[in-house]
Amino acid sequence: MFLKKTDFFALLICFSCIYSAKAQLYLNPFSQYGLGEMLPMNQVDQKGMGGTFYTQTDPNRYNFANPASYSLVNYFSFEIGGNCTFYNHTDGATSFSNLNPGVPYISIAFPIDSTKKWGFSAGLMPYAITSYQFQTMSVEDSIHKSLYRIGSGGLTRVYLGSSIRLFHNFYLGANASFIFGNEATTLTQVFPDSSTLYGVRQSTSNLTAGVLFDLGFAYNIPFKLAHKEKNPDVKRYYQSLKYSLSEIERNKKASFSSYKVKYDSLSKLISKGEDSLQRTELKKRKNYMLQIGGTCNLPSYMPTSQTIDAYTFSSNLSLSDSLAHYVNQNGYIYMPVGFGASLELASEQNWKIALSGEYKNWSKYKGLGITDSLNDYYSFGIGGQVTPRRESQNTIWTSSNYRIGFRYSQTPYIVNGNKVNDMRITFGAGIPIAQKDLRLLNRYAQNNASNWPYVDVSMEFGQTGTLAANKLQQKYAILSIGFHLFEVNWFQKRKLE
Repeated sequence: MFLKKTDFFALLICFSCIYSAKAQLYLNPFSQYGLGEMLPMNQVDQKGMGGTFYTQTDPNRYNFANPASYSLVNYFSFEIGGNCTFYNHTDGATSFSNLNPGVPYISIAFPIDSTKKWGFSAGLMPYAITSYQFQTMSVEDSIHKSLYRIGSGGLTRVYLGSSIRLFHNFYLGANASFIFGNEATTLTQVFPDSSTLYGVRQSTSNLTAGVLFDLGFAYNIPFKLAHKEKNPDVKRYYQSLKYSLSEIERNKKASFSSYKVKYDSLSKLISKGEDSLQRTELKKRKNYMLQIGGTCNLPSYMPTSQTIDAYTFSSNLSLSDSLAHYVNQNGYIYMPVGFGASLELASEQNWKIALSGEYKNWSKYKGLGITDSLNDYYSFGIGGQVTPRRESQNTIWTSSNYRIGFRYSQTPYIVNGNKVNDMRITFGAGIPIAQKDLRLLNRYAQNNASNWPYVDVSMEFGQTGTLAANKLQQKYAILSIGFHLFEVNWFQKRKLE
């Protein structure tokens, strides 16, 4: 096995602790709308490609944003991610900056029946975060008032998913996600210049627990295209001639006449070699893969229990009088329908390029029967990945995947009467963490990089909102790291020898 089981569980415990200890100082003023800041369901390798996460053509890599990808998993796989966000929020007058570490996901996947391409996956990840603090100052009848609004909490997602191949290379899958958590808001009004006027505080807590369903499909279309390649024997001969010529030019120790003869002779051979390279080109057919993938997030009503407490207090903050206390005011949060799709073209794993788009009907969102001022969500991304050719032996540099991408989103938020847009550029790399003696580590492991464990790294630089349009702006940089590990001899049938 690539990792000892004790190391594996120690790693899991460490990241679980980080997951439980989210930074308490994280603030996002946009999270005051709807369910808060909605976190994307994507992995670190997809983040590096601009968040193009509805297709996946890499062997033995699964994609929990599209449950149809579980059918392509050949071995038991484990993935865990970690990230750290540096962000700055400003409204032009004040600003706030901080770091926010976290664990975006923990998940597993494995095949149930490799013949039928029946796969399974499960995982845990945050779904939404509410974290904001606002203070508003006003004067009425010469009385100064301060209004504080504080929001905290969030929702967590636990999902179970499965997929199967229906026919040829068409796969269909589904995720069932259990969403649970608590979101609290507090409104406090005080009169800082008065010792006789009583302040008012209202605390609202929404406890939510419900189920969401996602359907996904993937269709792989392999094809070949003819192309020409240089004859490798002629190419090596041509390169040796050019090397010899460069050596002669560097070492001009011979007489001019002798040097001239050697130089002219090699120049003629190089000229003939160039012609030979063109005449001896080999016609080959190169393998490509076109993949189409998409998902549908079904609409759902999630049960929510609301508790409201309101009371007044004196200037020394002692409790004065309770105004209201409502417990278990049951209702529903309506989650609207959403769609996502990607198109990806890959060339024998040397390179690939992907396009993706998303839509979510957030304008139909309702929280306990109340429609929030949200806008429909749109997002478009493009990304690419390159893996250097492995013409000789594998190294960590020639086996790594290098990624770049761009994403543009129209968020659901409406601030200052204008829509809030988000733009980001992304960079990433997938670095193999096992190259040598794979057969000694595990007899099921392959010598090529198709099923090596990977460390994925990505960097995202972006901006949400603008001071000109929204009078509220967020700039951020997100460093993410993900571990994609294999215990490739799990779920293998033992054979008698």
